Amino acid sequence: MRTVEEIRQRWSERSCAGALHPHLEITGEGLVLGAGTILAKMGGDSKGSPELSLDDERRIMAILATAYGRPLQAHVLDKMRRAAELWNGGDKALAHIHLAFAGLPPCDDMDLALRLFVADELIEAGASPATLMKAQGFVPAPLDLLKFNPA
Repeated sequence: MRTVEEIRQRWSERSCAGALHPHLEITGEGLVLGAGTILAKMGGDSKGSPELSLDDERRIMAILATAYGRPLQAHVLDKMRRAAELWNGGDKALAHIHLAFAGLPPCDDMDLALRLFVADELIEAGASPATLMKAQGFVPAPLDLLKFNPA
C-alpha cells in the first residue's frame, strides 16, 4: 500500500518530468493522458509486435470519471476501443482521429492531471473502480454494463 507521502513524491517526479498530454494519445507505453498517466498499457501480440489492449475498461472509466468530476458517456469507451483496433492494425493516424472524436475535454491544467494521477494511484494501491466511483457519489452501475455480453 502506498502512503500519501509516496504518492506526493511520485506526483512531484511525474509533474516535473515533462509536458502534459492534453489529449488522449497512444505512445510506446500505451494510452496516455495528463502528466503521463497510462490508461491502457501497451502489450505485445503473439509475434512480439506492440499491441494496445484495453484490458480493464472499468478502471479506465473510473479514472476518467474521477479526473473530470462526472461519469463519462459510453461512446468515449467505444472510440477508445476503435482506436485500439486501428492502432493494432497499423493505422495510427486514424486511431488518433478516433481518440479526438471521443470528445474528452482537454487535460490542460495541473489540477486535472493531478486528479487523473491520484485516481490511477488509488486503483494501483488496491481500490476497486466501483469503490472509487461510490466514494465520489457516482453510481457505479455503468461500470457493470461494461461487462455485459448480449451473447
